[in-house]
Amino acid sequence: MVAAQCPANSGDVAAPKNLKFTLHSGPRWKVSLPLSLCLTVGTLSRKGPVRTYAGLTPLVAGIGWALTIHIIERMLVQTLRGAQTLLYLIFSLRWKLDWAIDCEHSYNTRLCNPFNDKNATHAEYHHYPDNFWPAQEFNRYLIRGNPIDNNNLSNVWEPNEWYFGRSYEKFFLTLPSLPLMLANGVIWVLIYALVVRFPQDLNKFLTRFCIVLPVILYFVVLSGTALGGISYQSTEEAVPREEVEKVPLDFWTDLKGFYRSTIAAVDYSTAFTGIGLLVVSRLDPGSPPVLAWILVPLMMIVPTMLSLLVAGCEGHISKLQPAYKTYGSIDETYSFDVIPVCLATSTFGSGLAVLFYLAHLFYASIGPLIIYTLFLHSAFSEQFVILESHLQSYYGLFMALTTGFAAILFMPLGTKIAAFFDYASQSSIVHLIIYATIFFVYGWQTLETDISLVAVETTSGSMWRYFLGPTSPIYTMLLFTVVPMFLCTKGVAVYDLLIGGNDVLKHIDAGTQFITAPLFIRRICGYGIMLAPLLVILAFAAHAMLSAKIRSLSLGQALKPSSDWLSHQVMQHRPKPYSLAYTIFNNIRGPTYRTYLLVILILELFFFLVLACLLFGQLYQVWTGTMLGSANYRTIVLLLLLSLHAIALIEMRAAYNFWDDPARLTVYIAVATLQMAFLNGYMWMLAFNHSWGGDLSSTGPIFLLVVNTAFRSACICAAIAVRAHIREAARPSRVRDATEIYASDGPPEVEMDAEDDLPIFTRAPSL
Repeated sequence: MVAAQCPANSGDVAAPKNLKFTLHSGPRWKVSLPLSLCLTVGTLSRKGPVRTYAGLTPLVAGIGWALTIHIIERMLVQTLRGAQTLLYLIFSLRWKLDWAIDCEHSYNTRLCNPFNDKNATHAEYHHYPDNFWPAQEFNRYLIRGNPIDNNNLSNVWEPNEWYFGRSYEKFFLTLPSLPLMLANGVIWVLIYALVVRFPQDLNKFLTRFCIVLPVILYFVVLSGTALGGISYQSTEEAVPREEVEKVPLDFWTDLKGFYRSTIAAVDYSTAFTGIGLLVVSRLDPGSPPVLAWILVPLMMIVPTMLSLLVAGCEGHISKLQPAYKTYGSIDETYSFDVIPVCLATSTFGSGLAVLFYLAHLFYASIGPLIIYTLFLHSAFSEQFVILESHLQSYYGLFMALTTGFAAILFMPLGTKIAAFFDYASQSSIVHLIIYATIFFVYGWQTLETDISLVAVETTSGSMWRYFLGPTSPIYTMLLFTVVPMFLCTKGVAVYDLLIGGNDVLKHIDAGTQFITAPLFIRRICGYGIMLAPLLVILAFAAHAMLSAKIRSLSLGQALKPSSDWLSHQVMQHRPKPYSLAYTIFNNIRGPTYRTYLLVILILELFFFLVLACLLFGQLYQVWTGTMLGSANYRTIVLLLLLSLHAIALIEMRAAYNFWDDPARLTVYIAVATLQMAFLNGYMWMLAFNHSWGGDLSSTGPIFLLVVNTAFRSACICAAIAVRAHIREAARPSRVRDATEIYASDGPPEVEMDAEDDLPIFTRAPSL
């Protein structure tokens, strides 16, 4: 689930190893891959993102458009990264990379400090020459065109000021950097030629030039630096908490140590950006999926190689210049600072720099931009069919609009805006909604059955196929525990990380400076950008509920998948999955299932009281105005979980009294899973958000995480078993019962085979 990561957001992502699904790469042979929920649903649908989720459950039809908004935000950030990378590639075509280590250039300031200065010092309260090293000034004043004012320079330190600017500097509208505009134009001309002139070769281009070629080039660069005698040390220093609390310009600067690595792992493995989106969407009507069996495994190779390269370069720099310090942040603070300095002081540095930036251009810029372009085309073209007959005009207008909006990021201090878009595009809320929709509303059991239908698997009773096949209980355990925990801990990192609270408000104030309006209008616009995906989902949900009300339909009708979504199912051949949890509890002699449900109900009443106390304590802190009370996200989460918990208790009591409807326990299983995930997410942050790694001196968070997982998992398994028992008890056992219960106008076997929405486990084959 977690792999070695390079600095955050450095390019494409792979799919999380949660579910396993079979993708065809040829008519005679196949390769099985672990894929994510989003990826599997998209492959089953064979439609674009908007129609996929509209068909899956009309109530959440807005998920496709929410993902589209996130993609637009990510695309703007990628345009700035790609333009800078292309310029670095051009400036590396020289014998010596003097721009990375010397101060003898017209764009250098009077405070510029040469890399080879033996008198440079660095202390806790003396950070100069941070932000004034040659490579940093090269990016700040030449690449991005920030104005040089030698009369007002100050060596008062702020972390990564050379890239994000000072916290008190205000963004202003002016002419964008001409080199960045030209570089951006070259990139989009290349993308236009590929998607318009050679659409049939996009699969080959992405595979060969955006994956395979970068892997080879990164390996050559890593090998070349290793032969030069690099050592694996770190130049990174932790940013003081007061600096982070003051103005959190960059989301990734706020995270520390191993916790930042885990958040980066979630970012890489959510199938949100990169190759995963292309597998979800169709390039053209009827086209097969991209060869994911090649692309997905290769996606994690590059992050690992980049992690090794950055660590080796930091060790190399620390030996040559101990005063050179770095501060964890986005990919640009490494690829435009640490790596060029490392290569400039290495043997064959210019050649290695050309190879590195060529690989980085294709892997971290052109590849993602092509995928985002195709994703957006898929989203819009399935709503407006006329676009298919005017592709050249569509792509031309689309790229012109993208370049126009990206021009704001090419202005001085445009990196502040890019940092806000990067923060706003963190998709934890959307991913949690996707998780809950697929796992509980549509039903994990139904999805598992769908996978079994479309996966070409030979019937075999071997144990290894059971544990490694598409319906493995190992993946089920991960989907109940690890996956939601990581999604929730990313939500905590985005919305509730700062001790002083008001995380979103602080990022909005720093990132909406490009809006020339009063502060309250800027905040309204900022919250609109930040919460636009969620508002879109809520608007579509309200529309679905209103439509159901007008048509005199129940809410359950808005939760059922559409008929075109069910086209891949063959109802008369659908297998009957069996609950492994039900099998385990059947073999336990002693309490009855009513006793199990009563015990769970009593325990959940206790948890309800605990949640109520936590919520009232949080509201009291808000009322008294304490620092902890400013955590608005925590208050909303507690209120939401408490409300859902109350509904779950009501349904559990009805299930205990009437013992007739197994669907009553669905809400409890969903709420218990999310409660476990949120608590584990907070505990993961408390345990690992430190610059020294895990908090080994205090095992409390880790202990609570383990105990919470074990205890709530046992309750969830018991609820699954009780629900399966109620369902089995409701099945007619005699032919006469069946003829009395089922309607005469439909075959009884269809009704009897209809599965509920609850996730269950498949029975294990015999050894």
